[in-house]
Amino acid sequence: MTFDQTPFGERERSSNSTSKVSNRKLIVGSCGVVLLVVLIGAGVWWWVIRGEEDKVANVEMAKEVTRSYVEALHNGDVGSAYRLLAEEVRSRQSQEEYSSSLKADPNSGAIEKYEGLEICEYQFGDKGFVTAIGLLHHEGGDIYFVSNLVEGPDDAWGIYRFYTNSEVEPKPWAGCLY
Repeated sequence: MTFDQTPFGERERSSNSTSKVSNRKLIVGSCGVVLLVVLIGAGVWWWVIRGEEDKVANVEMAKEVTRSYVEALHNGDVGSAYRLLAEEVRSRQSQEEYSSSLKADPNSGAIEKYEGLEICEYQFGDKGFVTAIGLLHHEGGDIYFVSNLVEGPDDAWGIYRFYTNSEVEPKPWAGCLY
């Protein structure tokens, strides 16, 4: 049997410094694990929430799709307007048929003189359906419009039906604050 010949005070200091180093390693390691778990959790949360945001119908989405559609018509780009239609609509109507139906629209003059639009009401229908109602601003004044949008299988929103109505008195209402 051997005995430790280190003086008592030195043995105590050596033991304390070893336990301090071990405690520091334990604290740093624990903080690292906690930080890693928090970062992974935040990443998963952001990915799930962000993935859902892209699919959510909102006023800006309805306004952007409707504006793009009207601008395509205004610019005479029937092909782009046709591509902005919902897949279901395109499957029932060729681009030529669609182009012919545009020429028959009595309110097409407002789109030719288009200057901007505002969405004044916004309504959710069944899952994947949205209706945006608002004012189409043009050189001669404002005209009432309704834009029905539907979510396609690829999560892209398309115009299901868009129409203007010059017989409806275009009055600004409280909902026109978007």
